[in-house]
Amino acid sequence: MSFIKIVLIKLFLFLALANGEETIQGVSWKSDGTLLATTSRDKKVNICDPRAGSVTQSADSHSSNRESTVAWLGASHRILTSGFDSVRGS
Repeated sequence: MSFIKIVLIKLFLFLALANGEETIQGVSWKSDGTLLATTSRDKKVNICDPRAGSVTQSADSHSSNRESTVAWLGASHRILTSGFDSVRGS
């Protein structure tokens, strides 16, 4: 098996463990390659350290579990998430 396939399998297993049984909707690597941000159907955004195999930070995201995505803002320590919130008309 090639090195790339092994790395991808390990990354997939790590993401599955970090996010439980929830479907991962968005993934973004930090520009320096040290951290990974994910959004999932459990309405959470997670910051993961793949080298340590751990979730370093977790926070509530959008109130709807519809499609969401995440992106690092350049080389900063900030991320941007995009998704849906539950809004009801009057």
